[in-house]
Amino acid sequence: MGNIILFNGYFLTFDMAFEIKHINVGSAIEDRRKQLDITKTELGRRINVPQQHVNRILERETMETNKLVQVSEALEFNFFELFCPNKDERISAKNAAVAYNGNVTNTRVGDGVMDGSLAVANIQIASLQNERDTLKESNATLNNNLEDKERIIAMMQEKMDMMQKAMDLMQEKIDALEGR
Repeated sequence: MGNIILFNGYFLTFDMAFEIKHINVGSAIEDRRKQLDITKTELGRRINVPQQHVNRILERETMETNKLVQVSEALEFNFFELFCPNKDERISAKNAAVAYNGNVTNTRVGDGVMDGSLAVANIQIASLQNERDTLKESNATLNNNLEDKERIIAMMQEKMDMMQKAMDLMQEKIDALEGR
């Protein structure tokens, strides 16, 4: 039975046919940094972090995948390969086989799986485009309603101004009558 993961709302199964080795990522990064004769400051500049953060990275056994990708690019070394002890088992996009039913028999992703993934992605894109169009229509309607509201407020303000003028005129007449 393959391992089951939830990915983008889909349950995927895959067989783990390779061994994953425990690696102290910080030590491996430190070894590569020294091999290239790069200062901690320079490494920090390459991955956009201060030297203090580089020190913390080098002290850690683990790190987030996206940060390890940045470090791999900065030091021109695929640290992900260290997790697989045998060269033939190394993790790469080319031999990472994933199947929907756990029956992968080789290290290539089949055309059917790719076509299925592409079809699902296209359906999701179409759905998002429809949602975007609906939101655009709603936005246009709300903008029209807002413009109508502003026109009504302006008309009401004019009416209130006219009523105020009428009240002022009436007050003047009352004052004039009382002053007689």
